[in-house]
Formats: sequence, structure tokens, C-alpha cells
Amino acid sequence: MSSGARSRLAQSEEARLLGVRGDAGADDLGHNASPRGEEIEDGLDAETNARSRERQSSSGKLSILEEAEERLVTFIELLVMNSFVGAYGLIQVSMFMLVLPKQCATLFPGSQAVGLASLLGLAGSTQLICPVAGLFSDRMSSPFGRRRPFIVVGTVVSLLSLAVLWYVSHHLGEDETALEAAETGEVSSDLAAARNLYVIAFVMLNLSLNVCFAAYAGLIPDLVGESQIGQASGTMAVMNAVGSLVGVWMVGFLKVEPFTMYAVWLIVCCAVTLLIVSETPRARPTDSIACRDIFNVYFESLETNPDFKWVWVSRLLYYMGISVQVFMQYFIRDIIGVSADEAKQETAMVSIIMLVCAAIVAVPCGSFSDRVGRKSLVYLSCILMALVYLGWSFAFQLWHIFAFSALFGVANGTYLSVDYALGCDKIPDRDEGAAQALGVWGVAAFLGSTLGPVISGPLLYFLGSTSDPDVYSHTGYVALLAVGAFFVLLSTLALRNVS
Repeated sequence: MSSGARSRLAQSEEARLLGVRGDAGADDLGHNASPRGEEIEDGLDAETNARSRERQSSSGKLSILEEAEERLVTFIELLVMNSFVGAYGLIQVSMFMLVLPKQCATLFPGSQAVGLASLLGLAGSTQLICPVAGLFSDRMSSPFGRRRPFIVVGTVVSLLSLAVLWYVSHHLGEDETALEAAETGEVSSDLAAARNLYVIAFVMLNLSLNVCFAAYAGLIPDLVGESQIGQASGTMAVMNAVGSLVGVWMVGFLKVEPFTMYAVWLIVCCAVTLLIVSETPRARPTDSIACRDIFNVYFESLETNPDFKWVWVSRLLYYMGISVQVFMQYFIRDIIGVSADEAKQETAMVSIIMLVCAAIVAVPCGSFSDRVGRKSLVYLSCILMALVYLGWSFAFQLWHIFAFSALFGVANGTYLSVDYALGCDKIPDRDEGAAQALGVWGVAAFLGSTLGPVISGPLLYFLGSTSDPDVYSHTGYVALLAVGAFFVLLSTLALRNVS
């Protein structure tokens, strides 16, 4: 029986009991009215409590919410709940900005920009699994809880994928044939096999990481009361920034082997979560999930609320615009004229400047948006971002790139300070469908980060090709940055449709 049917049955039964007992009370209305009324009230209270206990034992949901409201979560517990956010930021930022661009030069000789764009496109598409994984996690009735089974399985698959990536990357680094292919642009059979294995492991890594992310995201609404949601959200932002900075620093400056470092972080995050975080499992499974339920996860929120739809479109376009930064390592290498290793290190410095500047402005801008509104700050950030792209187009020295990177961080931090708040403001059903709606809201960033490189990568390849297949011209980068500016400005036009 569906939850709606059970609810209607309970309501009709309660109405019947009210009618029967009300008639009985009317017969004794004279000298016995007050005691009879007390009996009716006591009976209804007992029945309501019994029904509440029944619902609680069947789903476990009420006990989870009541426990969250009854106790305050410590700061250490919040750090543990958000530990994976730090690992996720560490892996995503350092891999996309530093590791992939360098390895694509070997994996895709002569077409590294297209290869990088393809890998980033695959990574973005895997993030579509988040709403589905969250749906299945919500319905999980394991004795170990709803989230921890997904965390464990996702971590194990991630570790196996990292082992394969480590093997392939070291094999390529020691294989003279692969190194010669990177110089000549020819693809041998061994290189093709290694590339296929790398791509498969890369896709599996991102799928499993996103399953973990969906499960970790469910811990906060499960275990944190409404009075601490803001604190939990702030902790999440801090963990993401710290993880991203640590990853960039260790890979870009300390030259730590990335895949081993990623594995260590994932093991630690999984272990501390299992040891410290406790869940209340469901007593019985809920209704089965139909294909229609999975399909509705992606479209229901967009169809029922035009404002939410335009917020989603605006966010998609914004992330398409800022995704051009993944080509920064190539930009520094080709325009500044440094080696690949130097370009990797300078790109790490660019990332650190961006993250620090974004962290500085995020909290003040978020508070300011409560007084002036969200949209005005989005307009400001997008205009500033377009000016940054214009500045980068005429940057021929490193300090020029660093200066505009600081402005990029300010612009992106301003946007991020109101990004989540704007999404929450326009959720169609905040009481019943917040998690599902925010999952769809998150997909906009995933798709934007995917579609952006898919468009800009081939553009750089075709407009920036030179006699050296591994070097792109200034014209190609100007076109790349112009497309980025176009998308962020288009984001502001989409937001104008929001009331």
C-alpha cells in the first residue's frame, strides 16, 4: 500500500472514531458531559500516540528527526560529516586542474585539448547519478543505516579505480614508446590500450565518488537539527576550501604522487565516518522504487516552478562559462612560454589565489545579500567575471595572470555566496521536496561543467592549432575566453526571468 493510501485510511479511521465517540458523548451530555469528554480526549491522544509509534517503527524517519532536534551536534561531528566534502574537493580540483592536463599530453598526443575536454565531459556526466543514488539511499533499510552502506561501497570502488589509474600513469611514465608517441603524435596499440583502461577507471572513479557524495550529503539533514543547518553548511564550505587548497599544494608544490594521496584521504574519511557517525536504521523497507520515480527525480521540480527552472538555467550557463579555467595550464604553457612542469606549478598558484580570494569575500557577500537581494550580486559577479576573461586575453606575463586570478576568485566567491541561497529561495516544495529539488539544482553545475569543455575544447583545437600539435595559438585562447564571457553574461539574462 502506498504512503498516500495509508494516510487517507488513517484519516478516515480517525474521522469514524470521532463520529462514534461524539455521538456517545452527546447521549450523556447532561450530568456526565465533562468526564465523558475527558475520556474521548484521552482515547484520541492514546490512539494518536499509537499511530505515531507505528509510523516511527515502520520508517525510522521520525526517530531520526527527533534525535536531531533533541541534541546539539558538536563541531567535531560536523567536521566528520563533511569530511568527504574535503576529500571530494581535494580530488576534483587537483585532478582536473593539475593531473589530467599533464597526463592528457601523453594519453592524447596531438589532441590533448580535445582529450581533456572529453574526460571532463565524462566526469560531469557521471554526476547525474547523485539524485538517483540519493533516492536509493533514502529508501535503504539496511541494519547499518541508510547512508553508510553507500559510503563503504563507493569508497571501495573508488580505491580500486585509483589503483588502476596509478598503474596506468606509472606505466605511461616509464614506457618509452608512449613518451615517443607524445612527441610524434602517433598512437601505438599499447598506448591505445592504456588510454582505454585509463578512461574506464576514470569514469568508475567519478561514478563511485558521486555515490559517496550523495550518501554523505544525506547525513546532515538526517543528524543535524534545523537550528544548526547554517553551521553545518558553513562547515561544508570550509572543508571544501581546505581540501581544495591542500590538494593543489601537495600535487602542485610538494609533488606528492596524486593517486596514492587520494586513496589515503578516502580511507581516512570513510573510517572516521563509520567510527563516529551513528545512524538509526529503518525497521522495514519502504515502497519499491519504480522507473517513473527515477525519471521524476530530474524533471518534477523544474516543471512545477518557473522561477526554480530559470535559476537552474542561469546556474547551468554560469558553470559553462567558468569551466574554461580547466585550460589554464595550457594557457600558461603556451602564452607565457614555460615548460609543462612549470606550467603545472604556476597553475597551482593560480588555483590557490582563486580559492583564497573566494573564501575571503564569500561570507560578507552572503550576509550583504540578505539586505540587498541575491540577483544583484549575481549580476555583479558575472560582469566582473567577463572583465577577468577580457584581461586574461591580453595577459602575457605571469603577474598579469595572477592579478586577474585574484579578481576571478572575488567574482566566483561573490557568486557562490548567494548561489545556494538563491536555490533555496526558489525550491518548489521546501517541506516535502527540498532534497530532491536541491539534487536537481546541483545537476545544473554538473552539466555546465560538462558542456563547457565539450564546446570550448574543440574550439581551442580548431582555432588555435599551430605547426606544433601540442601548442595552441593566442587566437585560440582569445576565442576560448570570449566563449566563457558569453556564457556568464548569458547567465544574467536567464536570471532576469526570476521574480
